[in-house]
This record gives sequence, structure tokens and C-alpha cells, in this order.
Amino acid sequence: MLMFRSVSGIAIALQLRRHYVIDWGTLMVFSVLGILLSFLMIFNPAFGGLSIVLWTGFAFLASGALSIVFALRLRKLHTFIQKELE
Repeated sequence: MLMFRSVSGIAIALQLRRHYVIDWGTLMVFSVLGILLSFLMIFNPAFGGLSIVLWTGFAFLASGALSIVFALRLRKLHTFIQKELE
């Protein structure tokens, strides 16, 4: 789930960049961090077994932050579009 959300976060960040949203980089950083943590848990089972609770919690926090940042960016984009249509 984390890897899927991270990949979709990268795609969304690229879309925001295409629409000239200023702070799309924050979304990209959180998404890349999520992918790195996903691969770390997949390819290093000892690491995953020893600290799965800590890293899973951190990964979900990063995923939640990604969702919040995305929601705020969408709200700014929605406001911008509404002003342009008036």
C-alpha cells in the first residue's frame, strides 16, 4: 500500500509541476521517501523484522503528510481555477 501511494504521489507531483504549482517538490520528496522505505522493507528482511513497527509508523506518517500536502495543493489549485473562470 505504501509503495502504491508513493508512486501515485510522484505522478501527482509531476502533474502539479506541469500546472505550475509552486511547492510540488515537497510532495515529491515525501513520495520518494515512501518508495525508499518500501524497498528497504522488501529487500532487507532482517531490518524489516527488527524495526517493522517503527518504520511502518514512520511510513504511514509520511503517507499521511503526503495526503495533507496534496489536499492543500488541490485547494490552492481549485481557488486559482475559480478565480480564472470568473
